[in-house]
Amino acid sequence: MSGYIKHYFVCANSAKGFRNLFDSNLHMLNKIYILKGGPGTGKSSLMKKIGTYFANEDFDIDYIHCSSDPDSLDGVVIRKLSVAIVDGTAPHIIEPKAPGAIEEYVNLGVAWNIPELQKHKKEILYLQQEISCAYSKAYKHFTDALKIHDEWEKIYIDHMDLKKADQLATKVAHEIIGTNKLDKEATIMHRFLVLLQQKVL
Repeated sequence: MSGYIKHYFVCANSAKGFRNLFDSNLHMLNKIYILKGGPGTGKSSLMKKIGTYFANEDFDIDYIHCSSDPDSLDGVVIRKLSVAIVDGTAPHIIEPKAPGAIEEYVNLGVAWNIPELQKHKKEILYLQQEISCAYSKAYKHFTDALKIHDEWEKIYIDHMDLKKADQLATKVAHEIIGTNKLDKEATIMHRFLVLLQQKVL
């Protein structure tokens, strides 16, 4: 037996910069272990092993993936136990609401080879600066791309046959959900376009 495993993101690199929804995702949990330690200290590997262990014990598991590296984890949540283990290092720093009572720090930095790291101090600082500049450039490109997207989107929306689009959306919805009744307060496509225009999506 194994539990149900859910994969998702709670952070994003977007046209409006870094977005962090960790707090809402961890709301109401009884225990949160916040992992601290630099790159390569095993935070993601530890969370994967913990998730695998509890999944094999038939617990449902949430795997929270890193927005910059989908193969890496930012967190694992075991909701039946009301417990989460998360990466609390930048940029998704998690501020404890009830330190000790709910949140507890786990310092993986105790495994650092400090003398060896000190030998590479200049290289580490250089790479950190390069990474920071790369993120700034990426966010700028995301912003430029969003402006182009919005311009194109307006053209398509202004010239769309909403009646035909809604007929197609309704047909596809019926194929997916069968004979279940749809909400008739507003047409599917109309509601979708309203959300787009309000920038909710």
